[in-house]
Amino acid sequence: MGGMKYVLAVFLSLSLLSVSMVRSQRCPINTEELSSCGSLVEAALDSPLPPTPSSSCCSPLKDLTPEQADSCVTTAITTGVILLPASLPPVLDFPITIILTACNLLSSTANA
Repeated sequence: MGGMKYVLAVFLSLSLLSVSMVRSQRCPINTEELSSCGSLVEAALDSPLPPTPSSSCCSPLKDLTPEQADSCVTTAITTGVILLPASLPPVLDFPITIILTACNLLSSTANA
């Protein structure tokens, strides 16, 4: 019976460690600041040209790493902060790529 307590203690310790690691990868900014990014996606869909940076969308992301920016934009989309056009296919990577590319956080040739 004593061995079971040891296993349980190790399991709980590892669980807490994994939770703390996931929390450290959260978005470091207030995602509410990204609400204007939806208009950037909409403008990109309406134009054959690459989207132009929107200061209200890109400014909060400017000091983040691409990974942090990706996390923030993903969180903002999934929580409904960034409202996407209804005509947009339900593929999450597409609007994220538009926003990160427009804000110069993703090379436009990275997928080529």
